[in-house]
Amino acid sequence: MKIKTVLCATLTAGLLAGLLATPTMAKDKLEAKAKVSKAAAMKTALAKVPGGKVKEGELEEENGKLIWSFDIATKGTKAITEVAVDAITGEIVAVDTETPADQAKEKQADAKGTKDKQADVAETDEKITMDKVPSAVQHGIKAYATEVEIKGIEESEVDGTKVIEFSIEKNGKASEIAFRLDGKLFSTEEEAALTGCPKEVQKTIAKLSKDAKAGKPEKVVQEGKTSYEIVIERDGKKIEYTISSKGKITDKEEVGKE
Repeated sequence: MKIKTVLCATLTAGLLAGLLATPTMAKDKLEAKAKVSKAAAMKTALAKVPGGKVKEGELEEENGKLIWSFDIATKGTKAITEVAVDAITGEIVAVDTETPADQAKEKQADAKGTKDKQADVAETDEKITMDKVPSAVQHGIKAYATEVEIKGIEESEVDGTKVIEFSIEKNGKASEIAFRLDGKLFSTEEEAALTGCPKEVQKTIAKLSKDAKAGKPEKVVQEGKTSYEIVIERDGKKIEYTISSKGKITDKEEVGKE
């Protein structure tokens, strides 16, 4: 759980030029690698969604594979079908359906990523002691851990909600529990065995960890909604992925990047 504070509100002209030029250069390099044209890949994708219309299409590198990704709309539904076509072989490698709720979450994640790239950020979670914790929260945490089992306390903010987060070590297992300031449980986070994760989550983790090093998955329950987090290390870069209980990636961020 992190709260980030923007340190720089403006960027120099040189930095802006760099930000604008980099995506174009990267796009050109990717297109030079592709053996399947966008038009050919689009034809293949549309064949998978009869009567569909392409809203957006782009070339991207995902998990070491170069793919054409198309968002296809179908008359009579607001859901979007995302079809991924291998830019080398021309074969369809993935088909996924995004509901309006999924699309809204993706836009929020994209907006957050853009904002983080345009400004330096710093974590401002504040470590506190038990005497600074609201009495309602002190009462709530007693049901989950003793003072000896509590290894750290932080006052934080998650999606605009102020919380008190406890790092706990109990029976040899580490976990995190967060409460709203009024003492209501906000979230729990604990290590989970891969075999204990839903099958769709296991499949997504297997795809992400191909030719890469995967950390231990963590189960997160926030206000009744369950998701899973896992850190994947590839080529020296660590990315933390958030995966829904249905196996869909809902967020990702680079670990340790300042």
